[in-house]
Order: sequence, then structure tokens, then C-alpha cells
Amino acid sequence: MLNQQTVDYLRRLKLYGMIVQLEHFQDNPSLSPNSFDECFAQVVEAQWHDFLTRRQKGLTRFAKLKIPSAFIEDMDFKADRQLDRGQIMDLALCKWVIKNQHVILEGASGGGKTWMACALANQAIRQGHRVLFMRFSLLMEELHIARGDGSLPKLRRKIARAKLLVIDDFGLATVSQESILDFLEIIEERMGKGSLVITSQLPIGAWHQYFEQSTVADAILDRLIHRAHIIKPRGGSMRKLQAEKEGV
Repeated sequence: MLNQQTVDYLRRLKLYGMIVQLEHFQDNPSLSPNSFDECFAQVVEAQWHDFLTRRQKGLTRFAKLKIPSAFIEDMDFKADRQLDRGQIMDLALCKWVIKNQHVILEGASGGGKTWMACALANQAIRQGHRVLFMRFSLLMEELHIARGDGSLPKLRRKIARAKLLVIDDFGLATVSQESILDFLEIIEERMGKGSLVITSQLPIGAWHQYFEQSTVADAILDRLIHRAHIIKPRGGSMRKLQAEKEGV
């Protein structure tokens, strides 16, 4: 019989996995281990799995992914998409995150870039990395507001907490030069410390024109391109295909 005081201590220590496993042994005596060592090992293992589950849930909440249900194993490798399965499976190992490298997803609207970005993000979360998803237009807006009210350092610290920063729909918003410089600082702060996934309809070759100032464009591209894996999904609109499947 479990001692209530022991259960209270475990609960106060937030060792919920241990409580569940011990209660399981109590309710199923025939399944209880024969030795203390075996019992202790199973209780500790239960607590470890509980910790991993809770941590992943916390990382998922922090990430705020646009498509939280996107996973690598569900990726569409149809021939017309021209995706390199080997490249995707290699990225799924998340060694690029550990090495502080980046992924740039470039292509037309509806091509599945955001879905792929979220799938890569979920893979990083599975491996315990902190991820943050932000639309580029909203990021620029937050940077503008933060600069005005003095909270820019706080916003930068929040972004810096993420090992992997996902920036969706880069290049669609009209931005001020101040915000672009703040964006450059965010990229600079990640060099050697974190990774980026950037989705964009804007071809990389057109980034100079978008930034207007060639020196800023050179600085951003220099920090990204040389450490980036480039993926260019092709084929028809994935949104259209999904709508057709659903009979919309």
C-alpha cells in the first residue's frame, strides 16, 4: 500500500510519472517486479518518459507552429514536387540544428513551404530543441513596436531563447530600414548559436532588390546562404489539391 505522505512528497516534487507507475504496481500486484532494483528501475524509467512528454508539450506550446500537425513522415514526395527524399531524411536527423545551419524554402504560394517548415520544426522539437515560429510581417511589426516602446531587448531575448527560429513568408511585407536592421541583428545574434528556417516566395536572387540597401542585403545573405540548405518545392498548389480532396 502506498504511503500517502510519500505520494504527497512525490507530487510536491512533480514526480508524477513515479506516482502513476507505483499506483500501477499497487493496482496490479501480479505485475509488480520481484526485486527492489527492478522496481526502482521501472519507476525511474516511467518518470523519465513522463519528463520527456511534458517537455515536448511545453516546447510545442512555446513554438506556436502554424501547422502543429505537420510531421516529416507525412511529407508528400510526389515526382512533380521535385523534392530530394535523401536531403529531407538527412535534415530529419536535425544535425543541421546542432551545427547552427539553416534551411531556406523557396517557391510559389501554395507549394507547401509552411507545412514543410513546421514539419522540420516538429522534428527539432522531438529532439528537445526549443523552436519559435513567426510570420515575417508580424515579426517586423513587433520589432517596430518594440523599438518604439523600449522593449526591443526583451523581444530579442525571447527570440534568442529558441534554438531554431522559423520565419514564414519572408519578403511579403513592406518594411522600414530600421526594421530591416533589427532583422539583421537577430540573424547576427544567431550566428554560431542557433538555426533558421525561412520560407519565401521571393527568389534568393531578388533579395537585394527587396532590401534596397545592397550593403544590408550582402550582410544578411552572407550570414545565411553559406550555411543554408536550399529546398525549392515545385508542382501545383498543395492548398488546391487539399481542397479538391475535401470536395470544396
